[in-house]
Amino acid sequence: DNVLITPHLAAFTQEAFEKSRAFAAYNATKVANGGEAESVVLPDD
Repeated sequence: DNVLITPHLAAFTQEAFEKSRAFAAYNATKVANGGEAESVVLPDD
């Protein structure tokens, strides 16, 4: 059997970068207006 393994590079596209930046700005605006950020990851206690 032949197997080809490659690294996951989808996060390094221009589109992914723009979406990430827009989501960060959205969350910052939401918090600045008294709301809560989305997709918050809390550390395990």
